[in-house]
Amino acid sequence: MVPDAVLRLISSRNWSKVVVLAGAGLSAASGIPTFRGAGGYYQGQDAASLATREGFASNPVLVWNWYAMRIRAVRGAEPNDGHRALADLRGVVLTSNVDDLLDRVGVAALRLHGNILEMKGVESGEVCEVNDLEWPEEFDFETLPRLESGELARPNVVWFGEYPWRAPFEVIENLAGDELFVEVGTSGVVSYGFTEQAAWRGCGVIRVNQEARGGKGLVNWTGPSEVILPQLAQLLA
Repeated sequence: MVPDAVLRLISSRNWSKVVVLAGAGLSAASGIPTFRGAGGYYQGQDAASLATREGFASNPVLVWNWYAMRIRAVRGAEPNDGHRALADLRGVVLTSNVDDLLDRVGVAALRLHGNILEMKGVESGEVCEVNDLEWPEEFDFETLPRLESGELARPNVVWFGEYPWRAPFEVIENLAGDELFVEVGTSGVVSYGFTEQAAWRGCGVIRVNQEARGGKGLVNWTGPSEVILPQLAQLLA
């Protein structure tokens, strides 16, 4: 059932466009675990400790084997109804996700945290796609991913202590206040205040999440994103 507050918000104005901030909860129904969820350990290591330059420098084999596991999970996953609904919305999508499930349904999302299916040179920053079909089952120091030049590569994702990609920030900075802003599947821990800024600028804000969270100037629509987003797409069609 669509919450009355959501219906009132949608019908209250003629929204110029839809802007979506999509987090890990969007891909959870596709079998890709949330970064901060249960089971966030790999070989006894907290997943967060594997997402730093320091962690990579001290043990690139461990880090690459963890990323290889995540890349295989992405390759084996399929977009869910939430991804497909965002394609139907035809809005501007910002995402902290590093998988390619939105790409597969034709959504050219603006990424905050990079692309797990790319790698870049540690020194040069040169970017290329991962060639995981030719990877060994497990890396050792001799088989670590490298560029054609031989330079050691790292995943092309944003690690702790690094700056997120800039394009989503520009979208938020240019909000005029007549947009409908939808936050979906984010924990709120690493959201850069986008939702709060959208509300402050006068946008209508809907938070789609498994758990309702407070916030000034927004309405909550609680439940699975793969169920709610298709309903939202129909309402806005």
